[in-house]
Amino acid sequence: MISNLARAGFFCSGLFALLGSVCAQAQELSLRNGGFEVYENTSQFFPDHFGYWSGDMTEIKLAPDQGIHPRSGHGMLRFLKTDISPGPVGGPGISSQLFQLIDLTPVRKELDAGSEVRLTLEAYFNRVAGGPRTDTQFMVTLYAFTGAPGDFPIDFTDKKQIARARSSLLSDADIKTWERASTSMIVPAQASYIAVTVQANENIYNDGPNPEFDGHYVDDVSLSVAIKKPAAAAAVKK
Repeated sequence: MISNLARAGFFCSGLFALLGSVCAQAQELSLRNGGFEVYENTSQFFPDHFGYWSGDMTEIKLAPDQGIHPRSGHGMLRFLKTDISPGPVGGPGISSQLFQLIDLTPVRKELDAGSEVRLTLEAYFNRVAGGPRTDTQFMVTLYAFTGAPGDFPIDFTDKKQIARARSSLLSDADIKTWERASTSMIVPAQASYIAVTVQANENIYNDGPNPEFDGHYVDDVSLSVAIKKPAAAAAVKK
């Protein structure tokens, strides 16, 4: 399935309901191919429009790989290098990052009306056991930007995000377990789009050859949306 409508689109917590908030579904705020069930070229550096995965050298695997099975379905993504060059030498950085840009137009009316729009990013990670130099760290990050998605490559490099939310996971060595990482953000009213990021980090050893990661994977990336109308949001803050 190519499109995940923000994990059933929307949720309201019991606390919000007790405070009398009114929830409305954001039907078009979607993350595409979050389960990596459809093959696409994900190693195209920074994305510059909505609705596709791109970043450093990674590869969608549509079958088990190195003893690791997809968490669900038949697809998952493997992190390979910290840049996009296909050569035998590793990249200069320590992170293999994968991005997808999310258009906020479907919730623009709520943002302009003063509603609190909260996004929650969730992803599951796994890796091979490896050895003493096998890296263990994964991250999920939400970035909020103003402007157009075509500006993302420059704006991200220049750190022009207006908000950021991040969570880190130090993974275990059990290939049978997928571990969850999540983060959430209250979207700034002036934001025009969100950059969803999942990544593997060289936190143990910065490898020289390609691949730089022994066997590091992500699956089931999802984006949830919750909206509180202004009166309810104000009541929570009091």
